[in-house]
Amino acid sequence: MALTQIDLTLEMREVSLKNRPLQLHDISPKGTVPVLHLQNGEVIDESLDIMLWCLQQNEGQSDFSSQLDLIKIIDGDFKYWLDHYKYHERHPEYSRDYYREKCADILSQFENLLEKNTYISGNEMQLADMAIFPFIRQFAHVDKDWFLSAFQTLTNWYQRIHTSPVFTGVMEKYDFWEEGDDPLLINFYEIGNTEQPTLQKL
Repeated sequence: MALTQIDLTLEMREVSLKNRPLQLHDISPKGTVPVLHLQNGEVIDESLDIMLWCLQQNEGQSDFSSQLDLIKIIDGDFKYWLDHYKYHERHPEYSRDYYREKCADILSQFENLLEKNTYISGNEMQLADMAIFPFIRQFAHVDKDWFLSAFQTLTNWYQRIHTSPVFTGVMEKYDFWEEGDDPLLINFYEIGNTEQPTLQKL
């Protein structure tokens, strides 16, 4: 989603994770996605680092320290319990409901933040929203009805992002890239700032 914040045309290569092309490993030995390969040869292969790079091009050297602290909570303890919640059958030590409550305890502080602001760090979508949203999306999809009933303001925040051009524009599916294909050039800034919001189910 951070790519919608910077006016940049890039060559998009959608790859199959079940059949990763050798060119992906040539760029990044980790072989993970996303990967941003810059014209100067620099490779950024961590999602958060890509987000930071995009926002820094747009806003200069902004101070994201307070938002990074919130992201660490979600990418740390919350992610740990989320994995147990999603795959509770692999962790029979406790019930699924136990793991869900561990997640919910952490999310309660974000529920409180969103009672004061439209977004996590203010009244505009920022780094924290973009970085945290995918984790909340995973959590919500385990038991949608429970999520909707348990978190009112977090649900409103989720739906606001989920139906925004910033999200719907980057979620379009593309054909898997193969060597020899014509370059697929995309400007996500134009997509995120011109597309009309599309209502989607949670």
